[in-house]
Amino acid sequence: MARLRFISFIVLLALLIVGCTTPVSNSSMIITLIADGRERTYPQSVPITVGEFLRQAQIELGELDEVTPPQFTQITDGLRVTVTRVRESESCSEREIPFQEQRIPNEGLRPGEERVAQTGQNGIEEVCYRVLIRDGIEQQPVPIRNTIIRAAQNAVISVGPTGQLDSVPITGTMAYISNGNAWIMRGSSDNKRLLTTTGDLDGRVFSITPDGRQLLFSRTTQTSDTAFNQLYMIRDTFTEDQPIQLSPENVLYAEWVPGETFTISYSTGEITTTAPGWQAYNDLWVMRIDPQT
Repeated sequence: MARLRFISFIVLLALLIVGCTTPVSNSSMIITLIADGRERTYPQSVPITVGEFLRQAQIELGELDEVTPPQFTQITDGLRVTVTRVRESESCSEREIPFQEQRIPNEGLRPGEERVAQTGQNGIEEVCYRVLIRDGIEQQPVPIRNTIIRAAQNAVISVGPTGQLDSVPITGTMAYISNGNAWIMRGSSDNKRLLTTTGDLDGRVFSITPDGRQLLFSRTTQTSDTAFNQLYMIRDTFTEDQPIQLSPENVLYAEWVPGETFTISYSTGEITTTAPGWQAYNDLWVMRIDPQT
């Protein structure tokens, strides 16, 4: 009997404890979602991350879309989640590259005289921009690449000497290069004459015979992929002889052989892709020129 009363007491005590205990549950949170031009609120009782909340709200995110706060953030009551839709576009436009003017002294012109040696031409450049569009609003374009469609061609103006120098007497013959052309003086500095007009002497070879009659020089080559220059000569600088092309090319050195008429020695090389753009063969040749042919 006593045992039965004890068991009844325990059961009654348990019922009293259960009756006095209030169930524990998480308080409800209110989350505000701003996306696609709408603002909505969601009740939430489980503390999940922003990314999980968006998945529950069936919000699909694009590759560039931005979420504030970040998706790893745990939600709290009153939190505002903003989804910004971001798209990217690319646009290109052309613009002119203005040419520059280059003025080069030319001793073949009268003092103060000017002559257009090359007309100027504007270039064309394509500029491409990346534009971000955030919730339908275009942002400031950002340049991403520039492509030269046509390079600008500078205007070249040949200008005659501005000052008159005092005449200087010259004994014998003086040959020199000015603005890529060969000149010769005899008697005085006022008595000078232009021997070439191409403006492409490279200066590697420039040799005149002791009597000042034959001139040997080299010119750059623009039309060959295998040669950087060619060898030329003028048979008689006292006359109006035109330059004659000789057979050697890629010439690094050449001179008239002393005591021999119409005989030259020369050394050659080849074009390379590394500096200085050529490599010497370290060879030495002697050539006899037939002045008639």
